[in-house]
Amino acid sequence: MAIDFKQFEKLDTVAALKQVPAGNYLISDLGIFSGVNSTTPNAQVLDIVETQVSELEQVARYGTEVNSIKMDKPLLRDQELPHYATEADVKTADWQGLISPANPDQVAAISEVIASKAIRMRNHHLETVESTLARALFKQEAKAAKTDDGDIDFRAAMGADPLSFNLDGSAGANVYAQLAKIRRMLVKEYGASRSYLDRFFCFCSPDLYDVLASHPEVTSLITNKVAEAAKGALIPVNTAGYDSFSIGNITFILADDDRYEIEEGSGLFVPKFNGADRNPFKLVHGPASRNQDIAAKGEISPFYQKVMTDRYGMVTIHQEASFIPLNLRPNYTLNVKLK
Repeated sequence: MAIDFKQFEKLDTVAALKQVPAGNYLISDLGIFSGVNSTTPNAQVLDIVETQVSELEQVARYGTEVNSIKMDKPLLRDQELPHYATEADVKTADWQGLISPANPDQVAAISEVIASKAIRMRNHHLETVESTLARALFKQEAKAAKTDDGDIDFRAAMGADPLSFNLDGSAGANVYAQLAKIRRMLVKEYGASRSYLDRFFCFCSPDLYDVLASHPEVTSLITNKVAEAAKGALIPVNTAGYDSFSIGNITFILADDDRYEIEEGSGLFVPKFNGADRNPFKLVHGPASRNQDIAAKGEISPFYQKVMTDRYGMVTIHQEASFIPLNLRPNYTLNVKLK
């Protein structure tokens, strides 16, 4: 019986993919970046530049003088969004091998191939997102070569660099005191935004992670974790399949993955904020542009997929994504290096 290939165009692969596990993507899973939707091909986000809040002056009870206030200044950051387009054909060779006398359903076989390729395309997208987030954090850069604005160096654009700290990891060193100093250095940069701070993540190279995890001060917390609970005892954390532990409000993560470019003996402290308005790490999603049917709907999604057929009945899965991560405050992070 002939197949009406047009029926496959009705498949909503994006909705179906929400039920399919996507694996572990560390930075994405940690929620460091706040999602922002843009209805135009440009990322337009409000960046709150804080104005110092000062003490009010006393005034004469029956006089006319009053205090004035200065509001935080919102700046509109505008950046063209890079665009990604991917396609995969569903060929006869993909599904004919799935047909047998015991399983003759051709529509089911073609649907299975479409689902498999849609999942694979989704995973390529998620891998790309994770790589771009890592680049924005660890290198303070974003690729945008195909846009009019070109690649972005966030340090140059924002006029700020990550802080730095040399940590003594020797057995006799006071690690807690050094971590406290790092926290003070960072929150000093945050101003009023420190009120929205949730916690810190420290992405560690293997040698930095091992030095901290095996340090006498840290191992003593493991031995006396109940008695030391008031100090914020070490608590192992299951962080997207990566080894990790927490001390107080700092979670140390062994980032031993090629995605995360960390020098030997080094790490990066990154804050996580509760308030999206105060979070300087944004992931901006924009509209589809290649497929007019998707674009005309005006919906903003992390990625878009559509099943299409041509006049020969060939089935093609089309995927689009338009996004860019923004690191608006490189100085909110800190590079740590073992002495």
